[in-house]
Amino acid sequence: FVQPINVNDTINPETLQYAKRQIDRENYRNYGSELRATALYKLWNTPQTVAFGLRVYQGKTARRQKGVGSSGLDYDIALSEPNYGKSIDLSTTNYAAFAENIFHIGRRIKVVPGVRYEILKNSMAGYLNTTADGILSSDKRERDIFLYGTGIEMLLTEKINVYGNYSRAYRPVTFSELTPSSTTEVIDQNLKDASGFNADMGFRGTIKNYFNFDIGAFYVQYNNRIGVITTDNVPFKTNIGSSESKGIESYIEVDPLSIAGLSSLIGSLSLFASNAFIDARYTSWNNPAIANDPLISIEGKRVENSPQYIHRFGATYSYKTISATFQASMVGDVFTDAANTEAPNTTATSGMISGYKVMDASMTYRVTEHFNIKAGVNNLSNEKYATRRSSGYPGPGLLPGNGRTCYVSMGVDF
Repeated sequence: FVQPINVNDTINPETLQYAKRQIDRENYRNYGSELRATALYKLWNTPQTVAFGLRVYQGKTARRQKGVGSSGLDYDIALSEPNYGKSIDLSTTNYAAFAENIFHIGRRIKVVPGVRYEILKNSMAGYLNTTADGILSSDKRERDIFLYGTGIEMLLTEKINVYGNYSRAYRPVTFSELTPSSTTEVIDQNLKDASGFNADMGFRGTIKNYFNFDIGAFYVQYNNRIGVITTDNVPFKTNIGSSESKGIESYIEVDPLSIAGLSSLIGSLSLFASNAFIDARYTSWNNPAIANDPLISIEGKRVENSPQYIHRFGATYSYKTISATFQASMVGDVFTDAANTEAPNTTATSGMISGYKVMDASMTYRVTEHFNIKAGVNNLSNEKYATRRSSGYPGPGLLPGNGRTCYVSMGVDF
């Protein structure tokens, strides 16, 4: 039953049965093979490494949806009407070749450039409903993509280094974006694939056996994002604009008992913290008619489902055969649409989702060398929170997180 949340799943007073269930079925037939190889050689009298490979893949999906099933209580996927309400056949063929090389420059610098060439072929045919205007015109797309990037690492000491990476990114238009969600929706015939790049740099390393860290900054440029705008009172799916995401990520772990020289006597205590500060916003808006209207334009607004922070703190204590871990997670609030709508609509498919805090605890006891017992509690405080909103399956509506969950397990190593 995948109707909106304001539609009740109730018993028909005349038949004393529930409404007939919806039957959705998909069949997949996918084949793929990938060949990878590495080779060692010398350059500047220094060992170098090159890696290369080929990939071949073909996938076929038969998607059958909105079939009318039975109203009984038992599991039953038989149709009570002859045809599915929606039927689409999808096909993807992919050929790819890649190569990358690790260049060692002296003893401290490593440069890793890489390239990848992709050939993608997609096709789609079928119908959205059984009426004449629900028939999809067959669509075939072919594209050749050349991607490249490089990474650099420089050792400051034997265990501490600075690093940086840059790579081109690519996201093809998906089948769901090429398929109208209803017969009134119009698909832009010039819908473009998304592209952009990723870049990051950082500082990481370890100090003896009691401290390790990784602190870095990142930037992601995302061009030709795909979305829906209303044109002449009709939903129009097109490339709505571009966005950028930037921020700082860090991970720090320290063992104070090892620093004090007590680990051999009373065990080890690992204190860790993982923090991410994120600013993801739209930088351009591809609808010139309303680009200057601050109430409608999305320029400068936050990217949907992107929190402004994700923090995790915790500790792990280990002594002989026992170890225990406690972790607290904090995630900021998110908007679920590009317009940054705050109040939820009646079907709960849009609107802000508040941030949340969750605490977890676990313990492991190794009874013998080959036998262990584990137990834990997730969401210790039974926090009521949500993570996403969905316009379709598994919604539609707000998707809640799990409440307090306890578990016990036993494991054997052979």
